Amino acid sequence: MESTVDCVMQETGGLGLDLILDFRDNDQGFGGTVGDGKGDKAETDPQDDRKHLDHREKIEEEVVGRMDTPCPVKKSVIIRCLAVHGRWITSNTHLQLHPHESLQLAMRSASLCFLFEQTWLLSPKQQGKYLHILEDLMQGLKKKVLKPLVAKRIKLEEVRSALKHLRVSSGGGKIAVLVNNGDEA
Repeated sequence: MESTVDCVMQETGGLGLDLILDFRDNDQGFGGTVGDGKGDKAETDPQDDRKHLDHREKIEEEVVGRMDTPCPVKKSVIIRCLAVHGRWITSNTHLQLHPHESLQLAMRSASLCFLFEQTWLLSPKQQGKYLHILEDLMQGLKKKVLKPLVAKRIKLEEVRSALKHLRVSSGGGKIAVLVNNGDEA
């Protein structure tokens, strides 16, 4: 079985990932999304598409894992998956890097950024920066460079009852509700 790093490198043509969003809460499950450095290149060969999907499934299986289990990915694997000038964004406030991991980041000119979810409470200047980051993320989702990890889908009518049964700290990420306006068939 291929390792996560091998799958990522084969999927990105040896470039690595430009961005890794890591929403692990103190090493409890990876709820992030990975985006590659290849952009929106379309594959034309159906055989390549099958290989492409196989690698994506392996990466999601190994990196993302199941939501209710501890994260199987080590920090060194995440760093090795980063491209040159890649960015690792995490919300884990207790993350500590060993000196050799810091050296690996420095040799790739990669950066480690921390996501502070309560940024909205800061000054308007900071809110503007945060809005630009969110705008970039939304453009990535729109172009399908980033893919949200959906753990469970529920109907809008069932949201109230589902929220009653939601575990507070399940490590499963945030809740998003998609409301169709009836335009889609």
